[in-house]
Amino acid sequence: MTKKQKHLIFLSLLLSFFIVAPITIFYFQGYRFDWQNKKLTKTGGIFLKIKPSGATVYLNHILYKKTNVIFDSLLIDNLPPKKYHILIRKDNYQDWEKEFFVSEMLVTEAKNIHLFAKKYPPELILQQIKKIFIAPNQKYLIVEKQDNQNSWSLWLFDTFSKQEKKLISLSDFLFSLSDKEARKFEPREIIFSRDSQKIIIVLEDNHQSFHYFFLDINHSGRFVELPLDNYEVVKLFFNPQNESQLIVWTKRTVKRKLKEDLMFFDQNFKIHPINPFISDLKLLDIAPFNNSIYLLADNGLVYKTSFVNSSLVLNSVLNLQPKNINSQKKYRIFIFNPKNVFLTEDNTLYYLNPKNYKFQLVMKQIDKFSLSPNNDILVFSSQKNIFLFYLADHLSQPKAFRWERIKLLDSTAEILQLDWFDPFHIIYSDKNGIYIAEIDFRDNVNKSLIITLAPKKFFWQKSQNSLFFVSRNNLFQINIQ
Repeated sequence: MTKKQKHLIFLSLLLSFFIVAPITIFYFQGYRFDWQNKKLTKTGGIFLKIKPSGATVYLNHILYKKTNVIFDSLLIDNLPPKKYHILIRKDNYQDWEKEFFVSEMLVTEAKNIHLFAKKYPPELILQQIKKIFIAPNQKYLIVEKQDNQNSWSLWLFDTFSKQEKKLISLSDFLFSLSDKEARKFEPREIIFSRDSQKIIIVLEDNHQSFHYFFLDINHSGRFVELPLDNYEVVKLFFNPQNESQLIVWTKRTVKRKLKEDLMFFDQNFKIHPINPFISDLKLLDIAPFNNSIYLLADNGLVYKTSFVNSSLVLNSVLNLQPKNINSQKKYRIFIFNPKNVFLTEDNTLYYLNPKNYKFQLVMKQIDKFSLSPNNDILVFSSQKNIFLFYLADHLSQPKAFRWERIKLLDSTAEILQLDWFDPFHIIYSDKNGIYIAEIDFRDNVNKSLIITLAPKKFFWQKSQNSLFFVSRNNLFQINIQ
């Protein structure tokens, strides 16, 4: 080899180095050549976390990779900026798919992907069920059973042990009533104590009159009728500071004038008046929470009070600006926790802003609503649509900001019940069945049909991953992992 040839080889290798080296450096720095737009761009990626593991991921309808048994996450990197279609499949599970836009030098994340089975065989738990009433501890259900055409009974069902015991029957109530004259009685409501050990059973007769019975579920043979025949009961609940007492808000006509009373039953079921902290205070609603009692008055203020020695003692006023009150409308307050207070005016929902202590409008025509397990997102239904209302900034993907209202999905039928499956999924029902939907509002919102039986009522018990529901007068259970 001549000296000239060696020189040419050296120059060609040097030239190759100066060409290849920058390309290699740019490649490892994440640059790619965009042939479509004929320019050099930085790449991004997509990170997926999928439950259960062992799912197959398709990128733009082409098989990409499968998550293994140990790791349930997957990073798709070196993606030029553009929109990508992700499809996730697993045998015997419903598909999950969504389109993501990938930006330069950013990783698009979907960390809460949950695949749900195609079929969930329901287990029959109880038969001849008319209604279920859910205890605050979410361990007990009070179940109304149809004994025969003209009789019913109430049973305590333990959702953990699957044991049931009879509490009381219609014949027990009829025996205790002095005025029974061919009346029909039906349970309309059950009011629980906070520890779920005591209940008030509200019966309605065929004359549209209500009767109230106290029952300790640990001593089911002993019950007491509350002497409320001469009153119209607006609200009745256990004293949050002493559950051996009951607090009742009533109305009655005295000398042709409507009179409202706030009273309490002591442990011997004798009734006593409650002294208000403001004389002639007219109530619009009252709600217990923890050790406090919250009052909404017709002056538009919400008061936090304590019950002390037969009196209501004022602790604080929640809203600095009174809510405008329309006497023709119905008002209710909902206390999820001291920082999350809501008010409904007929079907219009308001939120008490903890920053300025004023009620702000969430939305009109609200049907149902529920607060997330993390107390930071409200889900609500309105005219077959489901919305999210953010109570705090969410800086993880998908991003949303405080007070932002986002339409999540729409239904072909009226939403019958609405709750949270976990902090990242909701569970709801309509006449066609029960569904679980993600709250990732980017592109397509994935929702999974869990059961096609039309439920009268469902109850999601997170601690056991169990879904209980009543359909066709039977109580069923489904385990959802």
